[in-house]
Amino acid sequence: MFARLRHLWATRRLPFVVFFGSLAVALWFAGNFVAEVIYWNDPRHRNQALEPWMTPRYVQHSYALRPKTVAEVLGIDHPFPAKIRMSDIVAASGQSYDALTEELRSRAALEKAERKARGDE
Repeated sequence: MFARLRHLWATRRLPFVVFFGSLAVALWFAGNFVAEVIYWNDPRHRNQALEPWMTPRYVQHSYALRPKTVAEVLGIDHPFPAKIRMSDIVAASGQSYDALTEELRSRAALEKAERKARGDE
């Protein structure tokens, strides 16, 4: 097998590099996908109370909300600003983490009921 690979390296270097480079990229994306599926299927990561380190995208995934709903509740623009954290949002809005958490949970319940009524869930 290694002799065949050495022969391909010596005679067909460009296709060899392209193939194995593409394989490496595909494996990276597959690994990233599997890691995210495992992480977000853990019940401990769903509907978490807001914490200073969280980003709006994390909140969106945790509560299974649409990005525009999260932006509306948090009072920020969509698409979400880069590197903004909940600590920045709370400081700018003056609301407490508990109040925002309760608002997000009520919106999540409403959206879940809407999805269920439409048959999307």
